[in-house]
Amino acid sequence: MSGVSRVGIVGAGYMAKRHVAALLALGMEVGVYSRSARHPGVLSGLPRYQTYDDLLDAVGLVVVATPTPSHRELVERAASAGVHVMCEKPLSLGSADAAASALACERAGVRLFPAHVVRHMQPYAAARAAARVGEIGTVRMTRLSRTGGPPTWATWFADPAVSGGVQTDLMIHDLDVARWIAGEVVAVDAAAPSGASTSCAALLRHASGAVSCVTASWEHVERPFSTAWEVVGAEGVLDERWWTQHQPATPPGDAHAIQMADVLDAIATGRAAVTEAADGVAAVALAEAVRESVRTGRTVRPRSMVRADTPDRQQYS
Repeated sequence: MSGVSRVGIVGAGYMAKRHVAALLALGMEVGVYSRSARHPGVLSGLPRYQTYDDLLDAVGLVVVATPTPSHRELVERAASAGVHVMCEKPLSLGSADAAASALACERAGVRLFPAHVVRHMQPYAAARAAARVGEIGTVRMTRLSRTGGPPTWATWFADPAVSGGVQTDLMIHDLDVARWIAGEVVAVDAAAPSGASTSCAALLRHASGAVSCVTASWEHVERPFSTAWEVVGAEGVLDERWWTQHQPATPPGDAHAIQMADVLDAIATGRAAVTEAADGVAAVALAEAVRESVRTGRTVRPRSMVRADTPDRQQYS
C-alpha cells in the first residue's frame, strides 16, 4: 500500500481549521478548496484551489468539512476521482445517503473515514480498551451525556433541516461511543421536550443485552460545555466527567491529530482504522432512529446495512 503525501481540505469553517492544524502538526502538505472568499487563521497562506476538481487532481486524501447536506455529493465526487475521503460527522442526515456514500467509495476502491473524533479522546479510548479486555466484566450499561450551548461558529446548526438538530449533530458522538463500547444496537426509545430539537434523551438496547442511556442538550447557552460517561460492568465501573470551565479546552493529547494520524496510517498500511465507513453509517442510523422515536413515540429498530461476511472491514450491500 502507498501512503498519502498531500491532503486537501474542503471548507473554511471551524472544523476545517481543526483538521488543517492537525495535518500541519503531522508535517503534511495541505491545500484548500472553499467557496468562502476569506481563509482566516491557520488556513491563510495555504495553497488554494479554484475548483473542487482541481483539488481532487492534486491530493491523495480529501477532508470534507462542510455543512452536512453537502457531504454525500462531495464524498461521491472524490470516490469517482479515486481519492480517499475523511468526512466530518455526520456522514449525512439520513442512513440511506450515508450508505450510498460508503458504497460509492467501496466500488471505487477508495477508503471512507468518518471523523468521529471522540473515539480518539483518551478517556473514551481507555474505557473501550478496558471493556474489551474484560477489566470490568461483561458490560451491562453505559450512560453518556453532552451538554452546553449550540455551536456559535455557524448559524446553520440552528436549523434542524440542515444540521439534523441536537440528535444528529451532538448526540451522535455518544450514540457512536455507546455502540463502540457495548456493541450493535437493536432498539431505540427516545423522547424530547415538546416542540424542541435542542434537547433529547435516548435509551438504546444492545444485541449483547446491555443498555445505554444517552442524553444531549444545546439548551445551556451560559453554561460551559460538559460531557460525562459511565460504563457499568458485572465486575466494576468506569466513569469520567469533563467540563470546559475548569479544564483546558482540549483534553490531554490532540484527538484531531491522533485521528488524522490513524487515518493516514490506515491508508498507508491497508489496516482498518479506528473508525470505518460502516461506523459512520451506523451512527447516522442511530441518530435517525432517535429522531423517529421522538416523532412517533414508539420503539424504533435502527436501519442496518452492514454485511455480516466482512469482519475486518464492514461493508454494504
